[in-house]
Amino acid sequence: MPVDAQLQPILDLIAASESVPPMELGPVGLRQMFDAMCGAFGPGPAGVDTLDVALVGRDGPIRSRLYRPSSLGAAVAAPTLLYLHGGGFVIGSIDTHDTLCRSLAEA
Repeated sequence: MPVDAQLQPILDLIAASESVPPMELGPVGLRQMFDAMCGAFGPGPAGVDTLDVALVGRDGPIRSRLYRPSSLGAAVAAPTLLYLHGGGFVIGSIDTHDTLCRSLAEA
């Protein structure tokens, strides 16, 4: 059965790994593996403007990023989506989900 061309780089990365079960990697190893997997998706759509902002959090600033299709211009109102990535607050980051968020903004 053919594999989707966008999924193939992820499967190749997993196959090339040292075959250590994810639960044995620990938080640092899981972060490294997840960063590499997300990087395999590429930079995402270029027609999206971004602005890094810090939201006020109970325990300090929360790194956040606003995404907006470049084609809209600043004066045009647009629908809003708040995306909070999972990961149990252990793996994943604003950067690992950048490609996905760019794709959502473009769509």
